[in-house]
Amino acid sequence: MVPPYLIELTTENLYFSHSTSLYFFFSSLRLDFFVIYIGIASVIVGRHSRNLRLTWVFYATGILGLFLLLYVGCSPKVCYNAGIDGLEPLRSYSFFLAEGMTLSAAGFSVENRLSRIETVLRNSATFYAIAYYPVIFTVAGVRLVALFSPLPVLGIVALLSFVTSARLFENGNDWRVGLAVPIIAFLVLSGVSVGIAAQYIQQAIPLMETLIACVVAASLIGALGPVGGREAVRRLVRSKALTAGLVGIVLLSMVVVPLDAVNGTAPNLVTNSSYFLTPVVVGGFNSDPNVRTTGVSANFSFQGTNVSSIQSDNFLAAGIGIHSPNCCVDGIDYGYRADVFLYHNASEVFAASAWEVCDTILACGGHTWKHLMYFSSTRVNSSLESDFQLSVRWENDALSWFYSSSNETRLVASYQATRQQNPYFDAGWLGSSSTPSPGGWPFFQFGVMSAFPIGHSGWRVTIACPSIVLNSTRACIDHAEFFQGDISFWKALWRWGENYPNAGATVNPEAKTMTFQYSQASVQDFQTAW
Repeated sequence: MVPPYLIELTTENLYFSHSTSLYFFFSSLRLDFFVIYIGIASVIVGRHSRNLRLTWVFYATGILGLFLLLYVGCSPKVCYNAGIDGLEPLRSYSFFLAEGMTLSAAGFSVENRLSRIETVLRNSATFYAIAYYPVIFTVAGVRLVALFSPLPVLGIVALLSFVTSARLFENGNDWRVGLAVPIIAFLVLSGVSVGIAAQYIQQAIPLMETLIACVVAASLIGALGPVGGREAVRRLVRSKALTAGLVGIVLLSMVVVPLDAVNGTAPNLVTNSSYFLTPVVVGGFNSDPNVRTTGVSANFSFQGTNVSSIQSDNFLAAGIGIHSPNCCVDGIDYGYRADVFLYHNASEVFAASAWEVCDTILACGGHTWKHLMYFSSTRVNSSLESDFQLSVRWENDALSWFYSSSNETRLVASYQATRQQNPYFDAGWLGSSSTPSPGGWPFFQFGVMSAFPIGHSGWRVTIACPSIVLNSTRACIDHAEFFQGDISFWKALWRWGENYPNAGATVNPEAKTMTFQYSQASVQDFQTAW
């Protein structure tokens, strides 16, 4: 495990020497390097081993030592992040342990002499290693192949369960062993993963129940041996090419097709708390080059909206979203929102939210996760005819949310930030070119949000003078462009929502206002507003 640790030491040295570009290069590639290196090394070690169990013991000990160094024996400023529930070390260790066990067994030169327990452990590890990322991304609230979600992950675990149980049955194991192995492996994986979804567990339970049902059904089919007498199918089940195909399917669904990662929340009017959702969004963003600021704001109005046009189980929200980076761990960032939610009964609720999210960076677990660090909501007494202003500001190391209406400004929420949150916002376009195009991040966004498209006329939201604070002075941004949810990235993978169809807009460039309402012609990404 020396090369992975040397890579880690190199990354740390680059961080402390302020070699930013090289640091991010090494940091973002650590997961890929670890997976490839450990995989190749495991095959080689297995090929030259005569005692597979002893190989597994040495490997498990080496991996444990590596992760102790990454999470404990490191500079506190750049130690790997333990995640929302503190179990990221266990999750990462379990994946690499399963990968190493699987590939060392695959390279074992006397594989035909594996004992029954070694065969069971190898198949368990293979199931765990292949199912790990599809399951853990799903638990983390990310959709694989969004158009067909959740079918891809259901298909992966079902096919994997069938193959695992059928192989064990074909190798002479009792059918009950073939049935139990994939079920137990999936339950262990679920148990390790479920802490990621602690904040939205009630919403995740139906999908998890569907996944376990697929595992049980497919395992039962494989364990009862319906392939008996069909030699072609039996050869396919025993083929290593099938396992390679499963790995290929996983890589295709996660690497070739971009992950669909959306974080959203809305007030629960009954419990005075929040619930997680995948909203639809449309709006504008600051298309000037990225700049640091301590405050952002925008003016809004629902004037012209007929509240009866909003479905009883929906809302119409107007607000702003802004980004702030983590001080130390690449892959973790923070996003903040200020929104006013308008409901069918004409009630208006202000909501402030602060998010911590992770990309697929090894330093924060090697997979995505989302964490609602702070949420506050309060009803506001305002007429639909009234304009209001929302602003978010850094005041020393605290975040403050302000609501202004009828010449009155009041502090409606305040949050003491953790030391990892840099006390400033990124408030412009960060991308590969000087002008917005696919492949960048519009950090300062202002727009409209609903739980699902309203889909008909009757609603209207006006946004005026989106502003940032520069040199202690609030100023309207000079350039703005439109966005739909598909480019509402405030982080490398994470977006504020999905597309909002039939949302058109009119613009007054001189007054720097944009008005959204129902239209057959939806606004398009990167259209210039002013």
